[in-house]
Amino acid sequence: MNKVFNGSYREALLGASSFLRERGFEEAIAYHYLLGLMDWEASDWYRQQFQAMPAADYATYAAGIQRIARDHYPYQYLLGEAYFYRYKFKVTSATLIPRQETELLVDRAKALYCRGAIPRQAEVLDIGTGTGAIAISLKKECPDLVLTATDLSEEALAVAEANARNLEADLRLVQGDLYQAVLGERFDLIVSNPPYIGCQELEEVAEDVQRYEPDLALFAEAEGYAIYYRLIDELDTYLRPGGYLIAEIGYQQGDRLLAYCKDQLPANYQAQIEKDFAGHDRFLVVSKEGAPRNDGNLPK
Repeated sequence: MNKVFNGSYREALLGASSFLRERGFEEAIAYHYLLGLMDWEASDWYRQQFQAMPAADYATYAAGIQRIARDHYPYQYLLGEAYFYRYKFKVTSATLIPRQETELLVDRAKALYCRGAIPRQAEVLDIGTGTGAIAISLKKECPDLVLTATDLSEEALAVAEANARNLEADLRLVQGDLYQAVLGERFDLIVSNPPYIGCQELEEVAEDVQRYEPDLALFAEAEGYAIYYRLIDELDTYLRPGGYLIAEIGYQQGDRLLAYCKDQLPANYQAQIEKDFAGHDRFLVVSKEGAPRNDGNLPK
């Protein structure tokens, strides 16, 4: 990146894109980082891309691009924010950066709500909430839902609380390990994007993820299955009749989790694996037979 620059935002972007591409990074990072840095939407970019970029803005942008390339530092952590389900979330080193594929989990939960498979005022538990992205997005999309979000990390819960406040989402945040945070309670829907990378898979994890995202949110024992086993083992205690569990999984974990559900869950449970846009196994969906709780407000 040039130390001296006298050009437009577009020229700065083209230079940054080339700089990253030559070093093996996705060019799109340069675009997303620039828009985040300027606090622009795509429409702002189209209006202002040919305007002169102030020297101070370019210096900040160039320094960030260089750090991304040199240190594999995630641009979302540089900005302190990431988009998920069109909402802007605060992110810190204590939280996982929300992924686009996880938005499909929100889609599946919304679909249950919209077709009346769960009560309109369903009680929903998000386990391992991190930034709060799943729980807050669900609350924004389906305001009648009653959300509880938990996390073992006090630092992550502080971020989730800030995001809930900034996005005006009313939900309960509780610190605790999996179900320990909600002892004695039952829910109509349980959602989770738990740690599911086994320690033996470390070499397959991208360098920026390895170096900067929290291990607590990434890695699990038992070859990545430990948290799933705990979720499934106690599911019957915390899930109401007619309820659902939706959990994000690794693309190679589906068959083993289906077998575990068959072995461990009562006969009134059904489990299936659903895929992401790339055709990879991505979600474990477990349903419990029985009529959904009638709160008098089931969607028509």
